[in-house]
Amino acid sequence: MKTKQEWIIGNCFDRLPELEDDSVDLIITDPPYNVLQLEWDKQETDWLELAKELHRVLKLHGSIYIFGQMPMMNDVFNSFDHYFKFRQDLVWYKNRGFSLSDTTFTKHHENILFCVKDINNRLVD
Repeated sequence: MKTKQEWIIGNCFDRLPELEDDSVDLIITDPPYNVLQLEWDKQETDWLELAKELHRVLKLHGSIYIFGQMPMMNDVFNSFDHYFKFRQDLVWYKNRGFSLSDTTFTKHHENILFCVKDINNRLVD
């Protein structure tokens, strides 16, 4: 069985319209968190519209992993819940913490939402 692997890199709002319906097996996204006062992190995102487009391109048995942190992840969860089935929250623990501010605690993790299109999607068959 021959499989096709293709990485699509870029702004998802630019690249998603290029994709056919039900054509993607796996989506991994690390969108701007909107928590820093840095230009690359400031982006107003219509999470509900993004969820709709990702749902359109994801295959029935596909999975999506969304990296982020609070409070942005709350908005993501509430929007994606309209289109996807929440499967699990994951934590990426980092040995070295980071903080770009002297007014917040150092973070040692990132949150990851694991969602599926079909709740019967199994991790192991």
